[in-house]
Amino acid sequence: MKPIHRTIVVIALGATLALCLGAPARAADIYWNDGDGGSNTILGATWNDLQSAINSAQGGGAAGMVKISGDLARTAGDASIGDLEVTSGNLTISGGWDGSFTSQSLASKSVLNVNGSNTADNKFRVLTITGANTTVDNLQITGGEDVGIYTVYQNYGAGVFVNGADNTTLKNLRVTGNTLVGSYTANAGGGIAAKGSNTTRLSGLLISHCEVDNNFAQSSGGGIYLFDVGTNASPGVVEYTDVHNNTMGSPSYHNNNSGSGIAVTGDNVSTHVLIANSVIADNDGRGGALSSSNFSTAHNVVVYGTLIAGNTQQSAGDYQGAAGVYNGGRNTLYLANSTIADNVAASGALGAGLYADAGSYGAYSQLELVNSILSDNDKLKAFAASNAYAATGGNFEFLRSLLNETLYDKKDTATPSDETATTLAGALAFTPIPGFHSRDDSGTQSQAIEGNTEGDPLFLGSGDDPYQLTSSSTLAIDNGLILSGSHADFSSGFFYVDVNHNSTYDPALDVIFLIDGGTQTGSSAFHYVYLDDLAGNLRGAGSSIDRGAYEYQSVSVPEPITVALLSLGGLGLVASRRRR
Repeated sequence: MKPIHRTIVVIALGATLALCLGAPARAADIYWNDGDGGSNTILGATWNDLQSAINSAQGGGAAGMVKISGDLARTAGDASIGDLEVTSGNLTISGGWDGSFTSQSLASKSVLNVNGSNTADNKFRVLTITGANTTVDNLQITGGEDVGIYTVYQNYGAGVFVNGADNTTLKNLRVTGNTLVGSYTANAGGGIAAKGSNTTRLSGLLISHCEVDNNFAQSSGGGIYLFDVGTNASPGVVEYTDVHNNTMGSPSYHNNNSGSGIAVTGDNVSTHVLIANSVIADNDGRGGALSSSNFSTAHNVVVYGTLIAGNTQQSAGDYQGAAGVYNGGRNTLYLANSTIADNVAASGALGAGLYADAGSYGAYSQLELVNSILSDNDKLKAFAASNAYAATGGNFEFLRSLLNETLYDKKDTATPSDETATTLAGALAFTPIPGFHSRDDSGTQSQAIEGNTEGDPLFLGSGDDPYQLTSSSTLAIDNGLILSGSHADFSSGFFYVDVNHNSTYDPALDVIFLIDGGTQTGSSAFHYVYLDDLAGNLRGAGSSIDRGAYEYQSVSVPEPITVALLSLGGLGLVASRRRR
């Protein structure tokens, strides 16, 4: 069963068909305004004209604007200009405008094609952003071919590279057909790369309503690569984004934590990232389609309402991470209300769906699986854990999740022959769970297995969202773990998913899915508020939240949680975080 990438593909259909059928690009006009009174319209614009418009509009006292009507392509081999650059920021670049620049169409994205190739004079990405407070909207980014043109540690992002530019927003983009190759181990982010530094985090990054597909990276992050991104006050956010059919390169240059779809990593600073209501599917690489790791400092990644399905692993070799999700290093990964299904591992790999690797930082490695579904991941290799080289074990919790698997359990040893396959019941018979304790049992690790269920989720299996639940999905419907809470930033109470299982609402960590008739009135903290699921269905339709990435919708009379809200003054649901 394969997910269908229908929502965002349709939005980009006009431009995509023109490219596929060989139709000529639409003639481009550009309007720019610097926000301080200066403006101009450029008819019959070229790639060089677009860079000139960016230069004129950016960095003013008020926010500047560059509007694009039609498509723009750089002339291949023209060494006079390469990738477009935003250096001063305070700027919005948007496409899909009509000829009068008064109406914008999401169904008609403007195409920016840098026409890169693997030749000495033609190795360019499409867009480099180093200026803060930049928004890029409603464009198709393609043709980036970033081949070893930077130093060994700087070869990032063949499509878009956000380099230290705080408060960058990428929305309504299709990033497709970009290639990042070469012999460097830091060839990361085939489609999009966003990077802080080893000492400074990139804050305020938002990637929203994008499609990132058919990109290639040699080392890590076939679709998206995030390095040192996000703070507790301003996390990096990837939401409502479809990351599919991206590919990793030669096994010589990547490992367990490759992230053929999305790679989240960092170095010497603590970072915070949220991936919400997104799809990571049909990617192919050596490590997890979603990889989360940080090897120097604490690192928090929350994945909520996300489908991770149909990903494949090229080969195992020396690297034995999963095709679906990899978590390792000094990293805490929270997987909440997500569905991990139908991922296929290479022969000899450990986990097809989920691989938790304590590694040499075992005492700091944590994994939380809450209200999620793990199903049909290559059987016998659905889940694996390894801390064979750790002095202490990591923390591990499975809470209120539905597992339709035969678990693959790696014991406390580096010897592959000691690995054993077991059922969920067999795994729970051990205390602590094999693979989650230290070799000398001297660690301070903890494990919790609470309220999980073994069985078939009975997905819909067809249509636009085949992993939706049906009326027969009784093991998933209304079986999630939720709590009620309040915060000074809200005019009423709310229901939330307690992703770290501490019975306390934590901003920038726990996820609010239902509000008691009020609104968010303050911003003293960063809150994760997602009231809908991948298909646009409201969460909390029954007596609780459903397990997995989708909420089953019935037409029956209101059930307890809904009745309780009505009695408190009506639903009054605020708009979800579906920003355009």
